[in-house]
Amino acid sequence: MKKAKVVLYPVIGVSHMIPMIQLAKSLINHNISIDIAVLNPPTMPVATSKLISKVSSTNPQISFTLLPVMLPSSNPSPTPFESLINLIRSNNIKLQSYLQYQMETSSIAALVMDFFCADALDVAHELGIPTYIFFPTGANNLAVFLHLPELASTWDRTKENVGKTPIVINGVPLIHASDLPREVLEISKDHELFINVFRRMRDANGILMNTFESLESRAVKTIKDGVSFPTGPAPPIYCIGPLVTAPDKGVTHPCLRWLDTQPKKSVVYVSFGSSGKFSIEKLREIAFGIEKSGHKFLWVVRNPPNDDPKEHYDPLAEPDLDALLPEGFLDRTKEQGIVVKSWAPQVEILNHDSIGGFVSHCGWSSILEAVINGVPVICWPLFAEQRMNRVFIVEEMKIGVELKGCDEGLVSRDELTEKVRWLMESEGGQELRNNVNAHRINGLEALREGGTSETAFLEFKENLKLQNA
Repeated sequence: MKKAKVVLYPVIGVSHMIPMIQLAKSLINHNISIDIAVLNPPTMPVATSKLISKVSSTNPQISFTLLPVMLPSSNPSPTPFESLINLIRSNNIKLQSYLQYQMETSSIAALVMDFFCADALDVAHELGIPTYIFFPTGANNLAVFLHLPELASTWDRTKENVGKTPIVINGVPLIHASDLPREVLEISKDHELFINVFRRMRDANGILMNTFESLESRAVKTIKDGVSFPTGPAPPIYCIGPLVTAPDKGVTHPCLRWLDTQPKKSVVYVSFGSSGKFSIEKLREIAFGIEKSGHKFLWVVRNPPNDDPKEHYDPLAEPDLDALLPEGFLDRTKEQGIVVKSWAPQVEILNHDSIGGFVSHCGWSSILEAVINGVPVICWPLFAEQRMNRVFIVEEMKIGVELKGCDEGLVSRDELTEKVRWLMESEGGQELRNNVNAHRINGLEALREGGTSETAFLEFKENLKLQNA
């Protein structure tokens, strides 16, 4: 009898790959054999290649298969999102060949694909393979996105009004169209492709979500009830999170040694994810803001974007802090904080007792890491679904506070100073800390035996009807 396995099919961006790898670890912990099939274009991001190499060397049970790709023919200047979807569509034949080869020696219990790979559902259906969507963000986002095919046709698309359009969905805090990803707002090829992704998701056997029920209980109920979806309910959903990387006590980094010398809950961690970059002017405004707050800080600084109007920077090069930050800043703040170049061990930082707050871009993985470590958030969203996350963090989960001006790119030093002081000093900040600690406890309970996430995972596993698992 062929042993059954689950094939995972991520997109190549690190922010999507990391939670998929955490899903792989959960499957392995449940004695499920897995393989991760990854499209391998000539332009594979360096960060993705490094991640695959690191995971392969440290987790031998996780197997990667790199699929050589056919480069799609496309418009002369496709957007990054259109390029991604074209790459996936053009290589469905590569995925099909790989799956057929796997089926000669294994019984494929399921194909679990990133939601951006939804057009590959046709391949799985043709081969008769049960297919599940992995949605690496939260239930509030999913509830909104599943409504998009119907909602988008009702918006007033005049430039002065579209951003003001309220998005009213049962079980989800009120958001506005301006909170949605850029791809949704603009009448463009990106808009059509984005809407199609969520239309296709309804054809899956189920949706795995990187969240836990108590964190987003109203949105989870909305999706499960299905009563608000005009074209019928969503597929079954499985809240199996929080899927986050566990802190590695063996990690050594100078910033961790510095944190060891700081008082408990005294440090504000400032980081904007792997893609969050600011112009020199904005970096200096951040510097003045955190310096003026008077609070301890740990700040990860990256080079400005390549299209900076004054100078071009290599995003992979080590930033020149003396050139980027205000004159004398590093000397003036050497007792107050520490600046880390380009990258820091975020999981280990958020897990440290000295961290009392997190200025974040509101990427979902970062938010879950903050939740599971009991760290409240100052919200500075930049792109994608991050503005939506900010609303849910502030209004629904009540674990964060927003910065005024971030949507316009105009957060002032005084605004940052005020919010850092409020979070670290006020009763309101302490209330957020109490709320996030309650969510932390619930998140850990959800993953334990009998918890909601573990139960959902076992239900998913039962539906796979695995052999020898």
